[in-house]
Amino acid sequence: MRGAFELNDPERGNHRTYDMNGGTTGTGTLVTDDDNVWCDHDPHGRQADAVAAHYIHSVFWDYFLDAHGRKGMRNDGRAGCSRVRYGNESAFYNLATSCMTYGTASSPSRNLIRIDVGAHEMTHGVIAATAGLGYFGETAGLGEAISDIFAVAAEFHAGNRADPGDYLIGEGIDISGDRTPLRYLDKPSRDGASKDYWYSGISHTRNMPRAPRTTSSTCSPRAADRR
Repeated sequence: MRGAFELNDPERGNHRTYDMNGGTTGTGTLVTDDDNVWCDHDPHGRQADAVAAHYIHSVFWDYFLDAHGRKGMRNDGRAGCSRVRYGNESAFYNLATSCMTYGTASSPSRNLIRIDVGAHEMTHGVIAATAGLGYFGETAGLGEAISDIFAVAAEFHAGNRADPGDYLIGEGIDISGDRTPLRYLDKPSRDGASKDYWYSGISHTRNMPRAPRTTSSTCSPRAADRR
């Protein structure tokens, strides 16, 4: 039975958050709660993941609106959705459905629901709706770099003391197994593969690291709106 409160944000394009329950097709089940006190039964469980993803979308939306006057990926005032507990360990944005998806992590340290990861992926949606950069060669590198830059800007804009702004991507997850960030904006080459500046032939560089990621849970009684 569905609860009386749902993860629906009418102030940010009617963004909704769904639980995929391990599936890889469809939208999933809209996340609800019976008393609007979220994560009280399991502060680190599936509802916490949904609340965190819902919050990350608000961070992304508020940054682009406050800093750039942009309302959503397409600047049309409409939001799609967030999906959590997708059937594999990944994080991605789908422009066709306007949905941000976070996979089920194999361990808490690999949870990709984090501000910088979500903002990075959703910025790909903005790039696709504006510049239309292809994912090959130098255009792919530009798309990744731009997404990293805006992800960091959104993280600083959020001012969240639990996940303060920094110039790192993926510092809160351990995808590589060595507890190092995925990328470093202060000196990209610190990751062992990225380049610090353009040079002739850079488009032939192989094995450039991409972002995954997840976030710390941020539960709040005000995270949902009554339906």
